Amino acid sequence: MALDFVERVKGFILNPVESFNKYKPEEFGEAFKYYLVLLLIFSVLYGLIAGLGMGSNMAAIPGFGGAGMGLGMGLGMIVGIIIFFFIIGIVALFIQSIIVHIFVVILGGKQGFTKTTAAMIYASTPSMLLGWIPIIGIIAGIWAFILEILAIREIQEMSTARAVLAIILPIIIIMVLVILLIGFFLVAAVTTAGYY
Repeated sequence: MALDFVERVKGFILNPVESFNKYKPEEFGEAFKYYLVLLLIFSVLYGLIAGLGMGSNMAAIPGFGGAGMGLGMGLGMIVGIIIFFFIIGIVALFIQSIIVHIFVVILGGKQGFTKTTAAMIYASTPSMLLGWIPIIGIIAGIWAFILEILAIREIQEMSTARAVLAIILPIIIIMVLVILLIGFFLVAAVTTAGYY
């Protein structure tokens, strides 16, 4: 299991197209197990960094009981952050996969929802392993974005242009909706402010 995990990680990061095609026929359960391991690694590492940072900051605040209280709060935060990110990671995977799969279907993808989800899992490898590291996490996120396009292209048997659209169109639509929502609230705030 551990050797297979390391082989997958290396393949998805360093030789993604070949790896996507290698694991394309695999059952969804295997891909999901791989994701759970990735997510656990990310959650623990992120939880340690964030929790220890918050705990040490709390220990420095007068009235919080010094280092012992800060350490206890830090450990509690670590556990809370790990659980939070693990749960959110699972939910986010399926929400993202549903949204992307809608566009995959519209643009002519040939495989089902579980294959789209597997593509998103495989593509998340760099951001899950390195996303918790400042600055390097940004680079890993960009590489994961590129891998999403490649994974959708290979696993859904689409052209590169259609795979790009399947990944980018949902982002553009969500951004437009957020901008419209913010604009709506700003207009509402300005127009109602005159009534008080």
